[in-house]
Amino acid sequence: MNVELQNMIWERDKGICQKCGKRLTETRYSPNPKEVAAKALSGIKEIPVFKWVWECWNCKKETPIVSYYLEVIGYCYSIGFITKLDRILRERYDFVKKIYSESFGERAANFCVHCGEIQGNSYVGKELTSWLHWEKEETEKLLVTRLPNNLTVEDLKIRGVELEPYEEKILPGEIHHKDLNWENDDPDNLVLLCVTCHCEIHTKTGRKSTAKRGRKEAKEERRIVREKKEADRWRQNYYALKRKREG
Repeated sequence: MNVELQNMIWERDKGICQKCGKRLTETRYSPNPKEVAAKALSGIKEIPVFKWVWECWNCKKETPIVSYYLEVIGYCYSIGFITKLDRILRERYDFVKKIYSESFGERAANFCVHCGEIQGNSYVGKELTSWLHWEKEETEKLLVTRLPNNLTVEDLKIRGVELEPYEEKILPGEIHHKDLNWENDDPDNLVLLCVTCHCEIHTKTGRKSTAKRGRKEAKEERRIVREKKEADRWRQNYYALKRKREG
């Protein structure tokens, strides 16, 4: 398959796995992340805030959780990472309180409404990020408000450290042949998949492409012919030596 055809399939499928919906990214490197972040922020008008209920790790009772979500140049920000937004949540929700950390400084966190135990920001952020990436439509039902975006690049910090040069990891994609024939490069027979889904399809079908199976069968046939020729050669040498001894 030539590069032009691969690029056409990537463009047609918009760089998204056609089975699981993952976005397949390209590797990007930014030596000036502040400039990139500033440009990204300028395109964000509002920041969504989500509210849901989960089980407190201490008392095992259900308690409300709230967090904003902002994704900029590969960083995913949630409650406890942006001071301006943390203050707004503290003003609006009684179960969101101020905490202090030597590493992070002033932050905000959710507290259980029953036992008063803190609910870890890292766990809240991971759960929200996972939902938005894998169950975005369902997560939209948890949206309670949108905050106007008045943030600057200086407000975006990870663990108290300003943005650093970054490289976005590539999530590779592969072109799949629907009829499992590697030689059939008809665009209608091609689809873009992530590596996981591509492997899963071939595992479920229990076979490789017809082209590869054909090559495997041809290789086996050549092996059989080669071994037969070798056996015939040894047989001829044996009888030639036997006749020589008898003569």
